[in-house]
Amino acid sequence: MPALTWFVTNAIAAGVHQQMSEVSPGADATTAPNYGWTVGIIAAANFASADAGTEVPAASFGAAVQPDGTIVTTPGAGDCWRSENAYSGSFAAGAWTFQMGVIAVSNGGTQDGRAGFRLFHGPNADGAAAVEVTGAPQVGSVVTNLTTAAQQLSSIAPALAGFVVVNEFIFIQIGWEITGVGGMAAADVIHRIGTTASLVTSPDFTPAAAAARGWLLRGCD
Repeated sequence: MPALTWFVTNAIAAGVHQQMSEVSPGADATTAPNYGWTVGIIAAANFASADAGTEVPAASFGAAVQPDGTIVTTPGAGDCWRSENAYSGSFAAGAWTFQMGVIAVSNGGTQDGRAGFRLFHGPNADGAAAVEVTGAPQVGSVVTNLTTAAQQLSSIAPALAGFVVVNEFIFIQIGWEITGVGGMAAADVIHRIGTTASLVTSPDFTPAAAAARGWLLRGCD
């Protein structure tokens, strides 16, 4: 069966996490409201987690690596992208693509940084009791001198083990690392959504019904 692609949207899934949909929101555009981080003039090697539908303030950055592997389940403050739908079936072992499209909105020019990603799956809409697949942050490529003129992409495509889901959601916990200081207190890094912006692509996925049909056919050989 084919790979799945989820596109980050402006919606908040179950009132907690930023939603991912299999349907693209269309042409690339900046999130509304702004979803991302004010990086200001915070020094390099500082991190912040995400907050659904919110521009995280510069004061939230610190030395602790984000994403940290513990999903925030607080309503309206989720730190993940979450699939719109739950899935049953199996994901093959192989490369996952994690891609965050970003742009400066308030001020840009010198801020550099990169996204971090962790993959989970779980039965609860808020991410409680979700199981991590990645085991450590997957660090995206560096975005340099982010401006208000054009989006840039921070992405990585790690090879991960296969896993089975039973009526479970896919969660991508995200964070941002500053690698180069911004030039003004208003410097920011804001998500972009759309066909080529913030998205996730899986390896091949076999739905549970298809897997069962395959087992029955093999049993008749």
